[in-house]
Amino acid sequence: MTLNDPIVLWAIGAAAAASAWIIRTWIIRQDKRVDFLETRVSELETRMAAHDGGKELLDRMYSELQRLTQLTHRIAGHLNIS
Repeated sequence: MTLNDPIVLWAIGAAAAASAWIIRTWIIRQDKRVDFLETRVSELETRMAAHDGGKELLDRMYSELQRLTQLTHRIAGHLNIS
């Protein structure tokens, strides 16, 4: 058997085709995984932005509540209400 025998050439071609198919399948699987992860990251970024916006709103509301509480205490102090 030499390299020019048809069976050897067929075996080399089959091995190359099989390895190309395996590599292509692996690449496709990795592309799908990357797409899925990019989608999840995008969703998480959106949720985190909404969370940050909600946190800022709650912080503002808390500050306003604290100022309102202080004002109420001052008014109660002026009216001598315990």
